[in-house]
Amino acid sequence: MRKFTLFLIAVVVLLAVQNVKGDLITFVKINPDVNTEAVDGGSFWSTSTSESDGLWRLREPFISYDSCLLAGGADGNDEDVPVLATTISGLAFGVSYNIYGYAVVNDRWDIQFGLSDAGLVDYGGSTGDMGTSLSGVDPSTHFTGGIGPVDDYGCEISLGIAVADVNGEIKVYVNESTASTCTIDSRTVYGGVGYSVVPEPSVLALLVSGLIGLLCYAWRKRK
Repeated sequence: MRKFTLFLIAVVVLLAVQNVKGDLITFVKINPDVNTEAVDGGSFWSTSTSESDGLWRLREPFISYDSCLLAGGADGNDEDVPVLATTISGLAFGVSYNIYGYAVVNDRWDIQFGLSDAGLVDYGGSTGDMGTSLSGVDPSTHFTGGIGPVDDYGCEISLGIAVADVNGEIKVYVNESTASTCTIDSRTVYGGVGYSVVPEPSVLALLVSGLIGLLCYAWRKRK
């Protein structure tokens, strides 16, 4: 009986840990003119290598990313590219999701992310949040289907929690940073977005209650 009780406690602990952690992250690739558009509705990308045309440069693939990237800016200056909105679709209306942005950021390269076009925050540069490096991350335990921007250059930036609208969508806004905090240049390389479901408090409460009950039962049996 004692072994069975300990087994039940272990199962509840594992379930609680999994729910606290939340689901694996679903990576959403950039698809220009489909799920990613300029906020002002105009043209925003080109395959040109020009770094002064005011357009994001479409690069597919870039280094070892298994997706396309949008790059803006050049050594020593920003490019004044349009603000972008990438739409995450297929979500459940009213459900809360953890939202992530993916980019190449370091002390030289920076970016702006936000859950509204008026709430953009600087990441990277010499003073901004660098997010979490994806170097060495196992995609099979981090992303659904094992698909994600895992390489030695990419970073994952937590953007907070957003609630899916009536269309089952959440928009993520992106721009090059103009903070001038980079030590060498102001390049911006945007790699995509991601999401995971926020665990329901009621589920966590139920698991914790069950764990407490099992612990109390085990303590009484020992006495």
